[in-house]
Amino acid sequence: MVTPAAALVTVQIQERRRAAAHLHLTEATIKGYVSRVLTRLGCTNQTEAALLAQRAGLVTYE
Repeated sequence: MVTPAAALVTVQIQERRRAAAHLHLTEATIKGYVSRVLTRLGCTNQTEAALLAQRAGLVTYE
């Protein structure tokens, strides 16, 4: 059985791979960019960043 956390990590890895291929960058570069953005936002993970964006009205989830 796959835990929800393991499933989320798998999705995040797949998204990072897609972004890297689309932008012709390495996965490590994408990971570094994401890390820097999280640091600048004061977030420890992508979930916190998504919640921050939602609270700021930048995105909506249905």
